[in-house]
This record gives sequence, C-alpha cells and structure tokens, in this order.
Amino acid sequence: MFFNFSFSIVIEFQDDFPVAVWQAHIDGLGEDSIQSLSANKLKDRTGPLPAIDKKLIYYGTGIFGDSSWEESGWVDTEGKYTQTGYKRVVGGSVSDEAGTITMTLPNETRKDR
Repeated sequence: MFFNFSFSIVIEFQDDFPVAVWQAHIDGLGEDSIQSLSANKLKDRTGPLPAIDKKLIYYGTGIFGDSSWEESGWVDTEGKYTQTGYKRVVGGSVSDEAGTITMTLPNETRKDR
C-alpha cells in the first residue's frame, strides 16, 4: 500500500496491479501534507482513512522554471517524516545534494528488484 500525495489517493497492489482504494483531498505539500494525513485532517474522503500501521516510503519531486527537486524518506506510524536523500537541480546542474534517494525502507528486502 502507498499514498500518492499528488492525487491524494491510496493505492494497493492487488494481484500485482495498482488499484486506487481510497481518496481524499489533502491541503498542503511536503511535510504539511504528511501532517494533515497523520492528523486525519482531510476533505471529501471516500471512506475512513486506511490504517497506517507501518512505515511508509515517501518520494517527492517538483519543478519550477529551470529548477527541480527530488527527495525521499519515510513516514513512521506517528506521522514523523525522516528524509534520506535530497537533490536540487538549477539550470541543468546539481546545486544541492544530500543523502541517498531511495525507494526502500531501512532493512527492507524488495521482491521487485
């Protein structure tokens, strides 16, 4: 299961196929959206918020003019965000970079690799 903050939906994989199983409008972006989700401050939901009973991977990107950013991390069950990596590109060159951008949780073994 994962949350897509861009479209404010919950996706579950059923028989290896992604299926949207829940939707709500989340105000804000980045950590604000994570806090809104954790505090259940949502609008226009299609049902009760699915249980968040384990860490979730967080991955975000954005673009503005000739600048872009990419980051990753995880969100724990209390809604605390931990960033693992960040990269900012301005005019085609990396201007700021830290950590490692990853789509796995600590000590996670993925079957899809």
